[in-house]
Amino acid sequence: SFAPTYSHTSWATLLSGAPPEINTALPVDRPLTALSLLRVDTMFGRAHQAQQKTALLGPAEWQRLVPRNQLNETFFVNIPGPEADRAVQDAGLALLKNNNPDLMLIHFTQLDYAARQQGGAAGNAYQQAAAGIDAHLEQLSRAIDFNSQTLVIVSDHGHIGAGGFGGSEAEVIWQPLVMVGNGVVPGRYSDVRQTDIAPTLST
Repeated sequence: SFAPTYSHTSWATLLSGAPPEINTALPVDRPLTALSLLRVDTMFGRAHQAQQKTALLGPAEWQRLVPRNQLNETFFVNIPGPEADRAVQDAGLALLKNNNPDLMLIHFTQLDYAARQQGGAAGNAYQQAAAGIDAHLEQLSRAIDFNSQTLVIVSDHGHIGAGGFGGSEAEVIWQPLVMVGNGVVPGRYSDVRQTDIAPTLST
């Protein structure tokens, strides 16, 4: 991700392919009431124009960033944590079973919440949160047809050992990217930037 490594500008970069200096998100995270709709083109906007079904599930901040008319289905949670992620997982499973959107973003909350509240990767709460998200991903992957669908796992930013973010430390800027399913050739690839995600998925 790009420094400063804050959530909302990283979300905007992941959705649009535009770097922080032009993606119209605020450069630092702000409260829900201070957020405004992104004014750059996003994957949701393009999918909507192509008459594809879209879905967005996760923290309530998303509803202040992505226009509702670009989304066929939404599910938002106000309080982060394991219970919120269970609800997000269940909503995602229901959509995969009954609606099968062409583009769906599922955003889990508990890993970032654990890091902010109880410290970074060295903490027990962080490890439990990571295991919880792994379990949710396992459930979701069972509902995906990898012959025709693609699963992409990405993060907005990392955390330093004590749980902080926003800086340029290596563990905050560098995160893993996992892609599996239709159109993906297995292997290890060179490093990519957050600006590469939206054009890759759009292609």
